[in-house]
Amino acid sequence: MTDHRVSLRFVEQAQGGEMPEKKLPYDNKRSIPSIMRRRRFRVVNRLIEDIIEKRGSCRILDLGGTHFYWALNEEYLKTRRRQITIIVANVDALPEQQNDDLYEYVIGDATAPDLYAAHDYDLIHSNSVIEHVGGWPKVKAMADHIRASQRNYYIQTPNYWFPIEPHFRSVGFQWLPESTRAEMLMKRRRGFRGPAKDWEAAMELVETVKLLTASQLRGLFPDAELLRERIGPLTKSFMVVRG
Repeated sequence: MTDHRVSLRFVEQAQGGEMPEKKLPYDNKRSIPSIMRRRRFRVVNRLIEDIIEKRGSCRILDLGGTHFYWALNEEYLKTRRRQITIIVANVDALPEQQNDDLYEYVIGDATAPDLYAAHDYDLIHSNSVIEHVGGWPKVKAMADHIRASQRNYYIQTPNYWFPIEPHFRSVGFQWLPESTRAEMLMKRRRGFRGPAKDWEAAMELVETVKLLTASQLRGLFPDAELLRERIGPLTKSFMVVRG
């Protein structure tokens, strides 16, 4: 397994196991996760509008995304159909590519400079990806390349301190020692991952997610505004925005 292989489906699937037959929560547009994503799109759409107002069009480099994710924003995209292009970038070619002139599909690593230098774009977008690229050197590399591009950007990632870990769907899972998490994953499936067949597979599952704190994000993106997505008094996820 390569730790920086990121796409929406990769993020939400169990490594080392088959995807269950039941639909993902984002497949239901009335689900709470879908509603919250549509709310986050308000921030993205404002960035797009600002760019279109200045340049007449907007090319978006979407790191680790798929058209499934953007489908939740289809009402807005329809209004700007001829002015928006979404460049969907993943380490591997996506099997579920959409035959639609709204999208371009490219292969590239979000932690390497080549991806950012090879394409023409106005806005960098990333939804729940930076926590999956690997250890701190990989995370910092991705952030450094995004900032070095001198483009506007929108980076969203779950909050390390939110009590429910969103990938493993377990309370406080991210706060436990790695060995404890691995043992738990060998016993049964948790959220989108597991059960692991052996210790090595369990540790690989644990290593697929490195949640970040507000302080870490401020250090990674000092030139950005940090926004909080809240559920009641708790911060569920962060958005770092430069626009």
